Amino acid sequence: MAAAHTVLGSPTDTRYCPLSHYDDKLLKAGHWRRRGRGWEADPTCANCSLDTHYALGRRLGKGAFSQVYECTCRDTGRKFAVKMVDTRRLRTADIVSLRREVALTSCIEHPGVCAVFDLFHDASGCTALVQELASAGDLFDRIQKRTCFMEAPAAAVMARLLETVAHVHTAGIVHRDIKPENILCVSDSDDTDLKLTDFGFAKRVADLTTCDEACGTPQYVAPEIILGQPYGTQVDVWSLGVVAYALLGGYAPFHAASVQTLFRSIVRADYCFHAKFWAHVSVEAKHFIRCMLQPDPAQRWTAAALLHHPWIAVHAAAPAALLPPPPPLLACPAAVAAAEAKEEAAAAAAVAAAAERCRGRSRAASQMHWLQKVLFGHLRLRRRDPPSIR
Repeated sequence: MAAAHTVLGSPTDTRYCPLSHYDDKLLKAGHWRRRGRGWEADPTCANCSLDTHYALGRRLGKGAFSQVYECTCRDTGRKFAVKMVDTRRLRTADIVSLRREVALTSCIEHPGVCAVFDLFHDASGCTALVQELASAGDLFDRIQKRTCFMEAPAAAVMARLLETVAHVHTAGIVHRDIKPENILCVSDSDDTDLKLTDFGFAKRVADLTTCDEACGTPQYVAPEIILGQPYGTQVDVWSLGVVAYALLGGYAPFHAASVQTLFRSIVRADYCFHAKFWAHVSVEAKHFIRCMLQPDPAQRWTAAALLHHPWIAVHAAAPAALLPPPPPLLACPAAVAAAEAKEEAAAAAAVAAAAERCRGRSRAASQMHWLQKVLFGHLRLRRRDPPSIR
C-alpha cells in the first residue's frame, strides 16, 4: 500500500518533482497530507472529505472567497484552523496563488511560519487547508488595542519576525506581502509567539524576473516594486520597517489621500518621526527603522544583519548570528543624530533641485508619467498629524 502513495516536494525522495511541476497536482480531488517538506496523496481516502478527519467549530474569519473555522482532529483531539476556499469563484491568477501558497509553505519548517498540515479538495471545487491555530488575532489588532508598543516588547516582536524572515530568505523564498494582518498571534499573553502567514504572493527568488508582477499592499510595498525595478528579498525588509514604525508609533509612516501620492512618498522615503508621538523613542530605535526604510535596496540591511543591531541586542534576546556581522553602526547617539540631519538636508536639497527641473511641465504630462518621474515631482507633501493606523 505504501508504494501507492504519491510523494511530492521531498528533495530526498526519488519521486521528487520541482515546484513548477507539482503544484498543479495539489488541487486535484482527494486528501493530501503533509510529510516533511512535501505532500503525499492518501490512496485509502481518495474520496474522503474534511468531515472524515475533522470536526468543524466556530468561525474565525471570512474573506471574499474563503472562510476560516476552528476545527478539531477526530483522532487526536488537537485543535487547528481550516481555511475553506471556493475555487470555483477564483480567477486563474488566484488559483495559481493558492497553489503557490500551499507548495511554498511546505518548503519552510520554522516555528514562526504558520504550517499547513492537511489539504482536502473535492469534486465540487471546495479546497480546505488545515493549518496551525492562532486564535489570539493578528498583530494589526494588537497594535490597535495598545495604540503603540514600548521599546522592549517592540524589539522582542521584531527579533522574532526578523529571525523568521531571515529563515524564509535563507530558503530562497521572498514573501512579498508582509504586514501586521499577515502576522498571527498565538497567545494573548506572549507578544513574541507569532506566525507569519499568507504566502499567496510568495515566490522563489530564483523564479523572479525583471518583468515580475507588482504585488503587495500599498502602504507596505517597497520602492523598487513601485518603480518596476528588479527586486529580491530586500522588499520584505522594507515591509518589516513599516511594521516596526507602526509598532513604535501606532500609525504607518506613509499615508496620503491617493495611491499616487502615497507611492511618491514611499519612493522618496518621505517620512519623519513626529515629535508629538516619537519624543520618547530612542535614537537607536529610529536608526533601526532607518536601516530598513532605505529607498536603495543595496543600502538596506538584510533581515539577518538586523538581528545584530544594537537596539535588538539591548532590548531583546537576539537569536544566534545567521550571517557575518552587519555593516558598522554609528554607536554614538549624537553621531547618529548628526548623520540623520545630514541625510535630511541632502534630501531637501535634492527635492529643491528636482523642483527647478520640473517647473514648466504640464500637469497632464506629470500625471501621465508620474511613476517614472516620481523622484522629480515638484509637489512637496504637506506635513500633517499622522492618521490612526486604522
